[in-house]
Amino acid sequence: MKFKGILFGTLLLASSAFVFSSCDSDGSNEVHFLQVLKPTNVAYADQETDSLSILSTNSWSYYTADTWISPKDIRQSVNSYRTYTYPLSFSANNTGTPRLATMTIDSDGKNIKKISKVYMQTSWLNIVRPQVVLTRADNTITTLYDIEHLNELKANFVSRFTSAAAGDSIQIKLNASFADFYTDNSWIELDGETTGSINNSVRVLKSTNSDGISTIRFAVEANTSSDRRNGKIIVVTSNGITQEILVYQEGKK
Repeated sequence: MKFKGILFGTLLLASSAFVFSSCDSDGSNEVHFLQVLKPTNVAYADQETDSLSILSTNSWSYYTADTWISPKDIRQSVNSYRTYTYPLSFSANNTGTPRLATMTIDSDGKNIKKISKVYMQTSWLNIVRPQVVLTRADNTITTLYDIEHLNELKANFVSRFTSAAAGDSIQIKLNASFADFYTDNSWIELDGETTGSINNSVRVLKSTNSDGISTIRFAVEANTSSDRRNGKIIVVTSNGITQEILVYQEGKK
């Protein structure tokens, strides 16, 4: 599948430079150079902006036919070797499935091939802890590169506990300005870096730390039953993205 091959190539080379050079027909050693510095390959569901950054020795053009991302086309004249940066905008992805945009960057430089870059916006949030596990509709564990099952991909976040009372934390890199965390399970208690806490609900602002991580702490009561119990913590961002974090606690032996 040709498209799948392009996607694997562009996603796997997320931090690699696309560099092409040539010698002119008159024998001079003039170098023609084109590199896509941004965007990186993945945006998260609550993300609404990114940037297109091109380093080039020659005039270049950008185009995408995908309707969910703007702008659709750019034409940049280049008089000297430098980087040009343009904002990209799109809405938060509340479709329930990841979506792709194919970006084509072409250069006036001699013998430079077009760059085809695939950009993905996930349908889940950038939760660092607990670690994400991606599955297909049949619960097969898979990866972000499972393009044939793209519309099935589900992000699973699970915190597991023994029967004893214990604590853990959720770490998230928010793109939205804030997110509300709440649970309907009385045996789960939320705490964290908040602007207020009402009825086991915590509001967390987008982090200003250098790593961009916000930490939300929570605790579970001891499970005195012999049965395992399942709970959940719900995350709702200010731009309407909802994410579940499952909490599993074993029963008392």
